Amino acid sequence: MCSPLEPIIHINAEHVDEATDLLARAFADDPLMQVLFHESAKEGIPALMRFACQVRLVLGWPLLGYQENTRLLGVVGLSEGMNVDWPEELHLHYKNLKDQIGSDAIDRLEQYSEIVNSHRPETQHIYVAVLGVDPSKQGSGIGRALLEASLVTSQHHPQSRGLYLDTENPANVPFYKRMGYQITHQEEFDGVTIWFFHRNH
Repeated sequence: MCSPLEPIIHINAEHVDEATDLLARAFADDPLMQVLFHESAKEGIPALMRFACQVRLVLGWPLLGYQENTRLLGVVGLSEGMNVDWPEELHLHYKNLKDQIGSDAIDRLEQYSEIVNSHRPETQHIYVAVLGVDPSKQGSGIGRALLEASLVTSQHHPQSRGLYLDTENPANVPFYKRMGYQITHQEEFDGVTIWFFHRNH
């Protein structure tokens, strides 16, 4: 019997275009994306997802994929810390993101980030910053496998005591509960509910 982690790969620069496309499709109807980008979601979501991948590659944080027959079907990006000094390369990527999505969307993104940071666990935890599954494969266990791989990553991290994440999609709430996550906070952001979840090892 195959291990559930066997299809999991570490995404590198060669996979960024494919990962960006997958995440953009996975988040096309996400409530938060509509708040961040309004009518420009079609252009804004891929730009943000590309930046999310670039952050992990530049900082050396985990960017994992679920692959089947060389096709990428799911992506999870993890953050190992929040107060990190960005190298110049990452500042350039952020400037490029701002040029692409505009200052209004950047302002909303930074407001959202402040809310997320305010609900960080007191002890060191790994943050599940982005998790997306190919829309045609949702409900097939890929999200579960990526979360299990994230938990293993956290368990092997010398300082991490668990995982935390947030979602703005009500359909995700029962899934995270089934995966052993507990709601710690709930907050409104521009008419959208944010649920914050936490799971210890």
